[in-house]
Amino acid sequence: MVVQMDLCPTGKLLSNFFGANNCHKTVDISSDAELRIAVADQINTTEEVLLLLAEDDNPDVRYAVAENHNISRKVLNLLVADSNPYVACRAQKTLARLAAETISVAGILTRCASTNALGSRLRGLVF
Repeated sequence: MVVQMDLCPTGKLLSNFFGANNCHKTVDISSDAELRIAVADQINTTEEVLLLLAEDDNPDVRYAVAENHNISRKVLNLLVADSNPYVACRAQKTLARLAAETISVAGILTRCASTNALGSRLRGLVF
């Protein structure tokens, strides 16, 4: 598997493989599981690459994909049905985290909207 990676923003993990000055690389990651795990851990890894890694033979690579903080629900839904129970459980936990974040954001927006509505009603009152 050959991937194009932009390592400048988050190159700390991958700098061991590429060196600090190589920000943009086309890399063959097919032969090195540790490198595939490092790619899966990167927040700037594209969904296309994460989809490829989600089908990797190595369960540690698939687990790393399930932990990625910038992962889509599409990729997670594939991993929830993974044959490895640890990978499937990690994907379920990540889906739960994403759902909690969505609910939290919705709650904040609701509170902000009600605060703004209340504020606009109070502005017309004279104390």
